[in-house]
Amino acid sequence: MAGLTSLAVIVGVPLLLGLLGPVLWMVPFTGLLSMLAQGLIGLYAVWYFAECVYDSSRGGTRAPQALDTGGTGEMWSRAAYILLVFILFVGPMMVYFLAIGGRDVILWVLVAWAVVFFPIGLLAMVLHDSLSVLNPLFLLGSVLRAFLPYMGFVLPLAAIVVGLAWLWPPPLVPSIICLAIGPYVMLILAHILGRFYWRNRERLDWGL
Repeated sequence: MAGLTSLAVIVGVPLLLGLLGPVLWMVPFTGLLSMLAQGLIGLYAVWYFAECVYDSSRGGTRAPQALDTGGTGEMWSRAAYILLVFILFVGPMMVYFLAIGGRDVILWVLVAWAVVFFPIGLLAMVLHDSLSVLNPLFLLGSVLRAFLPYMGFVLPLAAIVVGLAWLWPPPLVPSIICLAIGPYVMLILAHILGRFYWRNRERLDWGL
């Protein structure tokens, strides 16, 4: 129920506001409030994703009860850290792909950079809540200490990323499907990432 409730908030509220958008913009200030509400839902979605990673890293097997976020300040702090991880490890790939548009060797190197370092960087940031863990040498050492289990997680992820890059831009129907099931898939990935730490915490030796 905790997971379904959070999915209802993350998916249902923006969808409802989107459907009512033309009506809301006809009422003074209502459209602005709708935009603010969608922004808050986005913050909550990022915060809850990180909460799922954290809960699973502590041995949790179900979606956590997380409607009490501690306020927008805490949500924004966590979202900003995760955004920084995304910019550092996924940003170069996206910028190069959008700027050049080709699928050359440099792009695949940047894809490998993103696939290898983004999941472990995200996990380290959620658990440590510190910028120091984004040191590539620290992350590379962590990957090498838990190499086989980590590859079991990132190689399927790499296949998905390569497939999306090859098929970009996606056709309309898969885009609609991704919009519908995307948040659910993200919560599953958050759980798997957290469980990766739980099962390999001694190998990673992060002192937590």
